Amino acid sequence: MTRDSSNDGPAQAQGVEGWTGFALAAFALAVGLILLLDRIGVPLRLVGMLGPCLALLGLGLVGLSARTMRISGFYAGARAMPALNMALAASAMILALVLPLLPPSSGQPGLASLLAAAAGGLCLAGLVTGPMLRKSGAFSVIGLLAARFPNPWLAGLCGLAAAAIAVLVALAGIGLAADMLALATGMSRSAALGVVAAMVVLVTVPGGISGVCWSANGAAGLVLGALLLPLALRLAGHETLPVPVLGDRALLLAALDRMAAFGNAAAPLALSPILIAVLALGLGCLPLLLPLFATLPQPGKARRAMLTALAVTGLALAGGLALIAIAINGLDHGMVGSKPELLTPAAYAASARGLLPLCGQDVATPALARLACASLPGFGGVLRAQDIAPSNFALMLGMTQSLDPQQALASLMVAALVALGLVLAAGSVQSLATLVAHDGLYRGNGPAQTSRRLALARLVLIMACAALAAVQLRFAPDPRLMTGAAVLASAALVAPQLGLALWPWASARDALLAFVAGVIALAFQAGALQAGVESAAHAVLLAAGAALATGFAASLLHRGPGAGAAFVAALLHRGPEVLPQDRGA
Repeated sequence: MTRDSSNDGPAQAQGVEGWTGFALAAFALAVGLILLLDRIGVPLRLVGMLGPCLALLGLGLVGLSARTMRISGFYAGARAMPALNMALAASAMILALVLPLLPPSSGQPGLASLLAAAAGGLCLAGLVTGPMLRKSGAFSVIGLLAARFPNPWLAGLCGLAAAAIAVLVALAGIGLAADMLALATGMSRSAALGVVAAMVVLVTVPGGISGVCWSANGAAGLVLGALLLPLALRLAGHETLPVPVLGDRALLLAALDRMAAFGNAAAPLALSPILIAVLALGLGCLPLLLPLFATLPQPGKARRAMLTALAVTGLALAGGLALIAIAINGLDHGMVGSKPELLTPAAYAASARGLLPLCGQDVATPALARLACASLPGFGGVLRAQDIAPSNFALMLGMTQSLDPQQALASLMVAALVALGLVLAAGSVQSLATLVAHDGLYRGNGPAQTSRRLALARLVLIMACAALAAVQLRFAPDPRLMTGAAVLASAALVAPQLGLALWPWASARDALLAFVAGVIALAFQAGALQAGVESAAHAVLLAAGAALATGFAASLLHRGPGAGAAFVAALLHRGPEVLPQDRGA
């Protein structure tokens, strides 16, 4: 593996940064326009469509402005991404992975475990794995591992694992964006998938990871605005917020107490150390997150970027949790104890879209709600907390009778979720294109012209987007399941390899044995992987432990320091990047 030395990035970065700022400013003006149109009585469908459509248009313009014909720009952002902008991109990726898992969500991690895992994953990426990738000079995790362990079998196996992870996350991102777009515009899901796939192509094909990073900056700004603006309006209206400092902490605690009752979700404050460790390990070694660190000018900027990403992610998650708490308290007072046929039209509309199942079914009318609940054993004629299973999206969008829905604010939230899904899919397909076109086909066939290499990568991107949209249309996999499986696979298969890469005595044979041991351990625990998130976390932790133990034990059979000792020493100490320059750039 080699790196690129071209440094045309500062001017390009300034130009794209200007386009990103312009897009955000234009969207801010559009927010005011949407609020005004909502006030003067413009049809709700038009108001609901404006936010997502403007978000897609803005992100597409940012992606086009990042176009490049340099290898360094396409695969590493010309090594010129400011730490702040890289941090915003990383925060957008983490939020896209975590927001769909926020409670109340049956079968998902508890709130405290999820937040701790997100913070731990960012810390691991910012302090260890991210600087490690940047210092190596590789464009991807697989490029780093291939340079550290030059074994074609190991490179192929790790590449397959990384490709599977990228496909899973890309399916989740495309599905999330398409579902939110269809919800806002009323278009069919197939049409929404086509639009999202085309926008992913627009974001990634002209500029590669540069387009992904700058579009993710825009998505982060949209998310912060969509989550914090409703809270700011409530605060300006002298309404009490369920937050510890600016509002009433008791309201937040009450919402957390009631959260687990709705739809039998996980207890929000329950901490699971094993689950936290596994999720943090998977997030911190995720093949689509770490390439963002390759865009930094120096490895030392990774820590600053990590601190900024932690702050932005924490602020956004706090805002999302506050909106969910407001809606939970409203549900507790407005729906629990009510007859299922006497709810508001907003509640039935949300249920019909799958966002608010009542008595285990998606119901669109009062009559269907009454029939669904009457079939439950022990139902006493009024709704209980366990009969209501609101999704976190329904609560954040204010699509239940707990909130007096403002279509403009809901439109902004949908736009933010569309943007997050879009950049998550874009980062994943970019990771897949790097793996196939650069780490695979190019490295396997020797030097090639820059134009030919970029043409190959762009062809892979287009084909991947079309194939992923077709898979989503045919099978409609659950985005939460896809992201969860990807993070667990990263912890079981990628994290042990990165750990061994820092062990000077580990050889390629040791790493190969470790990978095989991890796969065998997972195969023996196939039942546990399907038995729930806690059981899956235990199985993944055992598999990762078995892989590391195998690699360390095999390395101890060597009599002297392995061939990787010089590589590790160069990786851990100051100096130039470990890998030689990429002459194709």
